[in-house]
Amino acid sequence: MNKVKDCDFRICTDDDILVDKINNCVHPTDSSSDVRALQRLWKSVILTAFQDASRTSNKIAILLAKRKATNWLLYNNRDFYQVCDFAGLDPLMVRQYAREICGGKLPSCR
Repeated sequence: MNKVKDCDFRICTDDDILVDKINNCVHPTDSSSDVRALQRLWKSVILTAFQDASRTSNKIAILLAKRKATNWLLYNNRDFYQVCDFAGLDPLMVRQYAREICGGKLPSCR
């Protein structure tokens, strides 16, 4: 598993700002109410990843969740792209936002 250093997701603890930022990553899609409801569900998965990545603690379980969420947001994996697609979001924009939070201190995606 990749280690991510110098990355501070704590700045995204304001859920309203984070939700607005995530909603700006939307790409055109079906607008039926069922689809929108499912997209909200999958957006909450992405929001939870940002929240997990922003957690601070010395507890091992929280540190592991933080590392897992950070790696999921920043490095290539099929699940990330699939969740973004289900959420109706552009995965490149979501990842770009995650990298912006880190101040561009990350290596290229792996």
